[in-house]
Amino acid sequence: MHFFVTFVYEILETTENYNSEFIHNELEELGLSNLVKVCEDDIHSLPRQLYVGEYKFTDKNDLKNVLYTEIRKLFEQNGVRATIFISVSKDSTFGVTSI
Repeated sequence: MHFFVTFVYEILETTENYNSEFIHNELEELGLSNLVKVCEDDIHSLPRQLYVGEYKFTDKNDLKNVLYTEIRKLFEQNGVRATIFISVSKDSTFGVTSI
């Protein structure tokens, strides 16, 4: 079954060793991107710390737990303190534009 994941994080003020490019690349390795294709050739950036991904997985709670564990490990191993939010859904509709 395919699931759509929304992930967002907020760095806490006490974080000293935050490397946004490194975290971005690692999240992409996990299948999360902050770029979305809106039309055939129209790609938009999402807000800076918002990521989405599409996964084939058998259970949405298991998917949430796997991502939560991997992201938590990534942040902890790199000294990043953050509040994280993960949402997994079967269906999703979204829009993005720059104003």
